[in-house]
Amino acid sequence: MQKGIITESGKVSAFGESINLVIGPVSCPDVTKTYWCDERQLYIEIPEIAKYHLVVADNTLFIEPHHTLTNLYTINTWLYGTVFAYLLQSRGYLVLHGSAVLVKNKAVIFSGDSGAGKSTIAAAMVARGYPLITDDVVALCYNEAGDLVVVPGPQRVKLWDDALIKLGHSSDGLQQITNKDNKYELPIGNYQSEQVSVAQFFELNHSTDCHKINFIQQIGHNKISTLIKNTYRYGMLRSMGKLTQHFKQVSRLASYIDIYSVTRPQNKYLLDELLHEISKKL
Repeated sequence: MQKGIITESGKVSAFGESINLVIGPVSCPDVTKTYWCDERQLYIEIPEIAKYHLVVADNTLFIEPHHTLTNLYTINTWLYGTVFAYLLQSRGYLVLHGSAVLVKNKAVIFSGDSGAGKSTIAAAMVARGYPLITDDVVALCYNEAGDLVVVPGPQRVKLWDDALIKLGHSSDGLQQITNKDNKYELPIGNYQSEQVSVAQFFELNHSTDCHKINFIQQIGHNKISTLIKNTYRYGMLRSMGKLTQHFKQVSRLASYIDIYSVTRPQNKYLLDELLHEISKKL
């Protein structure tokens, strides 16, 4: 197994958490399904990549790579995504879908639907000197004061090839991270290694009806709704019986951070303009 998937101790670690790892045959609790999630276990089968089975009580993750898989590193995409998100949720973390960078000693989180540009914005801010905290999975836990803080994640961002071009990078020498040809892992040297509190949350959107970048600051229940909408794999929480816990967490976070909805024209990324406007809010 390639470096980055398994450690010499037979464990895999991220976000300050560790789990035992076993490589071998995997079967679903229900053989008719390719996905299974409840409060005890997660099973997910990714075609032509791997089968993953995480058993909470045993603190053990079983992975069976697909027999045709040649780039074993692609296993990491779901390992550090859906699988670790489930593990973190099972241990009481609030897990959001987004990227976070350090600004003035606090976390600024960028979220939004797939393709909205959250990783691109994070990478662009890192290029401007802001340390990366995490990409794709934003895990938060409570500190001693009872506030939710962001836990640092893996030191990389995942970018499509067009985003790499926007940022002035080549894909040459970068690790391909999916079974597709155009998504890559960009290592980040400037990163935050300690937990930090949150200052702002930006939900990124694009629209055909939008002709310029628009910011709307959320208030009241809209703040909570935005955080719920951008929760990582919200459906897993329902299957795990953790919706009440989750609502308390997002309500707590919404009570002390600024949340903005940002919309840009769909046919224009406007990266420099977007960064300029976001910097005014920081």
